[in-house]
Amino acid sequence: MRSATSGTPRIRVVTPKQDHGSWEAAVTHASRVSNPVSRFGAQFAALADKVAMGPDDCLIYVARRVAETRQARNRAGWLGGRLVNWMVGEDPEYVRVSGAVLENALTWLGEDVPEDFPRGAELELGFDVAMQLDVDLRAKAKVEGIAK
Repeated sequence: MRSATSGTPRIRVVTPKQDHGSWEAAVTHASRVSNPVSRFGAQFAALADKVAMGPDDCLIYVARRVAETRQARNRAGWLGGRLVNWMVGEDPEYVRVSGAVLENALTWLGEDVPEDFPRGAELELGFDVAMQLDVDLRAKAKVEGIAK
């Protein structure tokens, strides 16, 4: 899917890196595996993003990811913020989501999900696409009485 105005992809599959070629990736990886508690937390978070979530969990997950990207977009307006985004690996133009969670959210919204949908992959949604998904999920939750 490509954006109508820019020609850039609006959804892209993130290819996991096997090596830690960049300094920030090496530091992030080292901090995750150096402490057993943080290693367990990272593994639990990665697993939790792959399991089936209910509608309320999908709503919270997408809203949280959109809010994180909105913060990255706000930081990107100044040099220090761009440095922070670079160090933590945040792209202010894309919202990273799990394929499994996106599939659950789309199914809950009544969208057709293709059979070859990349459920096990990490996906990056264009910020405008993710914002619209967040709005749609909130509207559906309001109709069903999940959210106010």
